[in-house]
Amino acid sequence: MKYEPENQKVIQIWNRLSPEARETRFTQAQKKLELIKALDERGSTESERAASIRLNAGVDRTTIRRWREKFNKLGFDGLINLQIGPDKGMPEDIQTAICTLRRMTPNISVEVIMSYVKEHHDYKISSDLLTWA
Repeated sequence: MKYEPENQKVIQIWNRLSPEARETRFTQAQKKLELIKALDERGSTESERAASIRLNAGVDRTTIRRWREKFNKLGFDGLINLQIGPDKGMPEDIQTAICTLRRMTPNISVEVIMSYVKEHHDYKISSDLLTWA
């Protein structure tokens, strides 16, 4: 796979993905493009709906229309799925540091922990993430 996104938003998401996720999303985008091209090449007597059924696309016409609009606007970048799942959570080394701080100073405030993690680990956390500590 030799694909490098050009759109800034797509670049940001792309760089956060694992190589496996990149490959999956690239393959999905290729399939979308193949379907769009196949529908564009249909005969003048065949409706888009009929062509979609013939191609066994299993995709709603409004979805295909949305893909086509994104492709026309951004090129191949427009077909890349930009949805990112939830963050995997706090890295283990930071969890260990927080637990160590809590053992050393049981009454330490959440604000002090947040400040410590930001200063020493360059990692920003919110107070709701510290409820487990």
